[in-house]
Amino acid sequence: MQCCKKNPIKSNLHLEKPIYKINLFHPNTSLVVDFLKDFEQLHAYYCKNGVVSLSAKQVNKAYGIQAIIKDHKD
Repeated sequence: MQCCKKNPIKSNLHLEKPIYKINLFHPNTSLVVDFLKDFEQLHAYYCKNGVVSLSAKQVNKAYGIQAIIKDHKD
């Protein structure tokens, strides 16, 4: 799978690095809301463009930002 030519996405990335966030996409937002009712351990951030960003309730976005800064100091 490939996001774009510059940033390929590896299907086994979750085995190599900790994952702090997952994005969920569906054109019908009500289906997403109903689906997430079964996952109380997740916090959902609903974006204006229909994307839902998911993270574990005990982890916030600062965790991911710190990891990015550490890996990409330039």
